[in-house]
Amino acid sequence: MRKSNLAAALAVLSAAVAAVATFVACTLWRRLDPRLGPRGMFGRLAAITLPDEQGTPVRLLFVGRSVQSATYLGKRRYDLPLEYYRAFDRVVRAAGLAERPARLLVLGGGGYAYPKHAVATMPAAMLDVVELDPAVTDFARRHFYLADLESELDAARTHRLRIVTADALDYLRSVPAEKCYDAIIMDAFEAGAPAAGLSGDGAIAAARDCLATGGVLLGNVVCPEGDPSAALELADRMASRFARAWVVPCTDESFSDDDNYVVVASDRGFDVPGAVAQVATGE
Repeated sequence: MRKSNLAAALAVLSAAVAAVATFVACTLWRRLDPRLGPRGMFGRLAAITLPDEQGTPVRLLFVGRSVQSATYLGKRRYDLPLEYYRAFDRVVRAAGLAERPARLLVLGGGGYAYPKHAVATMPAAMLDVVELDPAVTDFARRHFYLADLESELDAARTHRLRIVTADALDYLRSVPAEKCYDAIIMDAFEAGAPAAGLSGDGAIAAARDCLATGGVLLGNVVCPEGDPSAALELADRMASRFARAWVVPCTDESFSDDDNYVVVASDRGFDVPGAVAQVATGE
């Protein structure tokens, strides 16, 4: 009787633990709000929702196992959830491009977080965005509010947002001389790694050729924690083509174990918000 009672009690306890575990797993799964997409050129597309440091839900775009972009939800869908996006925005505004009809080129669409914000908050800006994978653009339309922006602001008809499906470096090399950009933002990644060749000397030279006089080049660099060498190397390469370059740290502890830096280059001097290093050619 005692063994029988013990076995029965253990069976009940085991069932209760399993029920609790199932409830917790289901609750967590609902909070993650998973959106599963097709396999893109560099891995399966998925969207998972996690809280930021303030507890605000942020939907993350995964390509394979790598986070490629993010968006706030609902009314905040055009706000910037990641620090490196905010660094882009601070530099663009410090360069005086938010107050005039500026032309911006973004290499790498992903979840279109910065393009959405720029079009929504800079009424005179015109953006071209180059994204290699059409599946990523379609996923962004369905789950990252890109379709909302295109519809609400009529961005495609007014040419305020033009999406180009192409390789970023090929696009840079094809831009006609008379079409100059006031800022070029390099944020293209393939399976978590920077797009092949986009941070090399050839790409930097091609980007410079596409910039208007006094234009600004910005690049997002992901580095191992505590090792900014890749960002400093990019700053050196940019400084060989521009009068000066700056390094801006912009890591999000909530969503990555790596460090982020934005590297900025220009032939004109201006106060770059958050810069911790500057490289100048003296030209």
